[in-house]
This record gives sequence, structure tokens and C-alpha cells, in this order.
Amino acid sequence: MVRCASRSRIPTGACGSPSLYRPMAVTREPTSWGVPPVSTILIVDDSPIDRRLAAGLLGHAPDWRIELAEDGAAALEAILKSPPDVIVTDLQMPEMNGLELVSNVRRQFPNIPVILMTAQGSEEIAIAALHAGAASYVPKRILASELQPTVRRVLTQAGEDRSQATLMNRLQERTEAYI
Repeated sequence: MVRCASRSRIPTGACGSPSLYRPMAVTREPTSWGVPPVSTILIVDDSPIDRRLAAGLLGHAPDWRIELAEDGAAALEAILKSPPDVIVTDLQMPEMNGLELVSNVRRQFPNIPVILMTAQGSEEIAIAALHAGAASYVPKRILASELQPTVRRVLTQAGEDRSQATLMNRLQERTEAYI
């Protein structure tokens, strides 16, 4: 299912055709591998064509639900309403660029990983993205081959991190109870 987050009214079809995606119930119960059975991916891009492209590349996985936002401000609003499991954002956007969005998400929602995508692929941009707190970086020229594996890898790592944090909290609780 594709949902579009926007601060303004968007004409029908501007976010992508919902008929291309299967609606799914969202659950947060982890599987034995630490990845939720249905993961929500928020795609943020000011270009409707690029949003649809990224949604199309990721929308075929039965275990992912795709949501769309047209800019950084709309993405932050969508995160407040329903936090996604991962965010995929464009670098070049008006008002709030992708690096600013990464910084805001890392500050406000430190457990949500962000993947940066851009047409301007360079080592300098990749380094800046990682320094800003991005979990990964995918140049748009290789989006078709690398976006899905990158998202899957980042989701798996985030699930493992959550599992480890849960285990550490339980260990701490038991240690404190035992003392």
C-alpha cells in the first residue's frame, strides 16, 4: 500500500498508483531474524517521478509497505504520525535537503535508519551522508540494482540492533533485581 504524506493537497496519482501495491497490515512483532514481518519504508523525494520509481523498485517485496513524502517537512510529519522502519530520501530537495533530514531524524528518532539516494554520486557526498548519520547511501544511477538489497541490509541491521538492545536491557534488569 502506498500512502502519501504531504503538507498540501496532491492531485490524484501524483504519489504513484496505489493499485500497483498490495495493502498489508502493519505489525511490529519481530521474527526470529529480528526483522518485522512487514516493514514500513518512507520514501522522500520532491520529484513525483523519482518517488514512483523508488516505490516501484521496493513495492514488489511482500514484506514491505511503502509510504511517500514530497519533502523533508512532510516526512517529519509522517514520522510523527507513524514511524517507519527505514527512510529512503533524496539529497537535493527544496527547503530541507536530504542531509538536513538525516540530521533531524537522527536527533529526533535515533532508532530510524536513513538511506540517502542522489543523482550526484561522489565519495564526498557519501562521506557527508555517513557523517550526518545516514545508515547507507545509494547513487541513483545504480538504484535499480542496489536499492532493494541496501534497504534489506539496513532493515536487518536495525532489527539486530533492536534485538541486542532488548537483550542488554533484560540483562541489566535481571542484574539489578539480583543485586
